[in-house]
Amino acid sequence: MYERCPPGVVNKIVGEVFDSALKSRGFQKASPRKYVRPRIAHTHDVVELHSDMTRLLLIWGLSLNFVPHISGRSTETVQWHRTPRSAIPDLRYSEIEDIRNFHPQYLISTVNGPRITREQALVARSVLLPRAFRFFDSVMNLLSIDELFVREEQNPKWGDIFTTPQVALAYAFYLAKIGREAKARAYMAEWLMRSSHRREETNIRLSLLFEEAVRLPFISQ
Repeated sequence: MYERCPPGVVNKIVGEVFDSALKSRGFQKASPRKYVRPRIAHTHDVVELHSDMTRLLLIWGLSLNFVPHISGRSTETVQWHRTPRSAIPDLRYSEIEDIRNFHPQYLISTVNGPRITREQALVARSVLLPRAFRFFDSVMNLLSIDELFVREEQNPKWGDIFTTPQVALAYAFYLAKIGREAKARAYMAEWLMRSSHRREETNIRLSLLFEEAVRLPFISQ
């Protein structure tokens, strides 16, 4: 039966199902459907109920404070995501959206009435949140993030790692900040070559920020 839930009803269900489970793990509510936690240096853990119009997808991942992103198709504004409210996962995971491991039974419908939304949210909480917590527990420090990027290199979600531009951009900046300059420059050069951004200022700004990251690494090698 088609019955679209208003946004306020969806937000209420999300809060009732997820608030206590995430707040007990140290997450704060950054928006009605996003929870954020500072844990290791220069990063935020993020759990988000992402909407694609007719359903919610439970996504988790790491937001890297030293990585920029590009906002707006026409403006192409280069921005940071350093605060809990602005945090976005540079490395993001879901049992739903990843073509390598697709499980549609964990989708949360928002067009079949509030009862179905709540029931499916409870299933996602019971199955997916423990997986998200295990993922966060496996990332113990900044250097251990390298294993996640290597995994994306070797087994990308789509095509190759550059098919997901934010992941490839994040890897270039991450390599720069841990002092691996040669590989960082190779990644950044490839990213710029493949860039689909039309404004020259966008790539110039990113190049300048990248050079700053190379000059000021967290870890020198």
